[in-house]
Amino acid sequence: MAFNVSQIKTALAKGGARPTLFKVSSLDTDGKTERTYHVRSAQLPGTNVGVLTTNWRGRPVKFPGVRTYDPWTVTMLNDDGEHRSNIFLWMKRLAGGNDGERTSLVGEYDTSDYKDITVTQMGKNGKDVYKYKLVKCFPVAMGDIGLDWGTEGFQEYTVTWRYDYFEAYDLNSTVQTSHTVG
Repeated sequence: MAFNVSQIKTALAKGGARPTLFKVSSLDTDGKTERTYHVRSAQLPGTNVGVLTTNWRGRPVKFPGVRTYDPWTVTMLNDDGEHRSNIFLWMKRLAGGNDGERTSLVGEYDTSDYKDITVTQMGKNGKDVYKYKLVKCFPVAMGDIGLDWGTEGFQEYTVTWRYDYFEAYDLNSTVQTSHTVG
């Protein structure tokens, strides 16, 4: 098939999605207030389907296997340190104290230690277009912050998250359905 510019222009009549129009949020500890994080960069979540191979009459036959979800890493801007401190304390609650001790305050399994985090794509008009909800997220790694007298700009650090699965919502659809990928 020949390359046709007019087909691409027709397909992208509204100009296509912009990588800078997004927000990352979750519900605060009260379960009602939406907290938007200061995120410089993120990705829409990824997923994979494993392949199960079996031999039949001397030939390999492939079948879809188990769905897995990629770790999700975001680059956050450091505010006054509140978000970073909250994530640090969250990780401590999950893994226990520095000495490995687990008490009712740190290291004990608690379902409230898992949050749903939402990544929302926005249109050029600023309205929410598509929403991805990462279900039962928890932080597994928090990167360092470089300090340097010669560097201008904001401090930033990475946080890597794991989650059970994600759900995708088309906010422009007249019939609101979620495409659960789980």
